[in-house]
Amino acid sequence: MIWKKRTMILFIAWLFLLSAGNVFSENEDYVVKIANLYKKTAVGIETTVKYQNGDKDVFEGSGFFIDLEGRILTNNHIVKDEEDTKIENDESEDQHQKLKEKCYTYWVTFEGKKYRAKLLGGDKYQDLALLKIDVVPGGVIPAKLGNSDNIQVGQKVIAFGNPYGLKNTLTAGRISALHRKNFFPGQIEDFIQTDAAINYGNSGGPLINENEEVIGINAAIIDNANNLGFAVPINFAINELEKLKKGDIEMGWLGVKSSLEKFIFSDTFEDLKILYELLDIDNTLMLTEMVKILENSGAALVELVEKESPAEDANIEKGDLIVEFNGKKITDGYDLKKAIFESPLDEDLKVIILKIDENGEVEISRKIVALISKKSNLKKAHH
Repeated sequence: MIWKKRTMILFIAWLFLLSAGNVFSENEDYVVKIANLYKKTAVGIETTVKYQNGDKDVFEGSGFFIDLEGRILTNNHIVKDEEDTKIENDESEDQHQKLKEKCYTYWVTFEGKKYRAKLLGGDKYQDLALLKIDVVPGGVIPAKLGNSDNIQVGQKVIAFGNPYGLKNTLTAGRISALHRKNFFPGQIEDFIQTDAAINYGNSGGPLINENEEVIGINAAIIDNANNLGFAVPINFAINELEKLKKGDIEMGWLGVKSSLEKFIFSDTFEDLKILYELLDIDNTLMLTEMVKILENSGAALVELVEKESPAEDANIEKGDLIVEFNGKKITDGYDLKKAIFESPLDEDLKVIILKIDENGEVEISRKIVALISKKSNLKKAHH
């Protein structure tokens, strides 16, 4: 049995439980209320993967009901094996064949009873998944979903889940930080950091505020670090629920590479050297103007354009600075990735780009692109 819990290097952290009484000594009543409420909301999830060669993996996590129709929200890495959660596998035709060579089954445990579940849809980019059971047990209380845009550092939170298979475990703490990023390659991240104990098997469980609202979905810890847990903001899930009900979420393909991190500036011309090595542009005027724009207003720097991509068709080039995509302001590669994720496929989208000529002059260029499915592009290439 494998308890499914993501860590930064995917190892198990030792279990420790944090007493709610120590953190909430001023008002223990509402902690007890949440404990009683969410044992009617939270579930254990068991995923079995059977492979064509006869091998199988079984792993566990957590989830919670979001309605009385049996829909359960959890993490994508709880319902798919590690291979199927990798973003880079979007570009592998071999991976699509491997998906056909394995079979997933899901069981949900609620109040000691097991129920067969089916996967409605998964989102590997934000680590979200939606399960459904057809026979909904009596007594289910759907979670009240909050607004993660309104949370603040220092607010009290409670994590609920099944660490190491220990059902309905409650741990308590506070929001330690917001907007944590760049942990998992290719993923769209904006993690809530908390010191509430999140352990192996807690993934997919709710992170709850004082108003009994779910404001996050427990997702990750840092191995060998105490009190460093991370949750996916609930607004990520709210925004994608209707799509998840219909199937797996696919991200459109633009065909550009841009660093997700903000550009690092230097007073010793190190930034110019970095740009020179990155772009192979040996022009001080161009590079200096790029640095000014990146430092002052920000942009997504195009480091690479893939061949036969929508970006190439729109004459987007290495060294271009994307400042707006489909009506959204872009200040770095992360903004661009999120804007692409939130944009529809096969529709004309407006892109505003800054192009810098050899004299360091800036030209504003407006482009029209249509995102396409990477999977469709792979199929075309092999026919």
